[in-house]
Amino acid sequence: MCKCSQENCNLEVFENANKCILHCEKDDSKNMNFWNEFSSYIDRDSKESIKISNFIFPCVYKNNFEELLNKDYSQISFYECQFNNIGLNGMIFNSNILFQDCQFNNIDLTATEFNYLEFNNITEVKDTYFSS
Repeated sequence: MCKCSQENCNLEVFENANKCILHCEKDDSKNMNFWNEFSSYIDRDSKESIKISNFIFPCVYKNNFEELLNKDYSQISFYECQFNNIGLNGMIFNSNILFQDCQFNNIDLTATEFNYLEFNNITEVKDTYFSS
């Protein structure tokens, strides 16, 4: 099988794409495959902090991020990621969260609590809701 064309990624390409399931464009029907691979990616990384680069996230819900939050990372950094249809209402993030050069489409973080949250150079934001 071919390897993902994304720099520093050794995963196999997904279906007819030239990138793996974490980095390729996808629709909501690919959610299960994405989250299974994402869980494996998280399990491989036992560091105190984690850097996630160039991922294209399909629909994200609370249960998708619970495993990530249970790892007790001090810092979770998202670089050049794309987030589509996120519903993380009422979640509590104990890790410091950084979004650098990311895109957001249809995001609802109503009543979500962050220990520390930083946005840098966000490239696109559509339909995004924050409130306490």
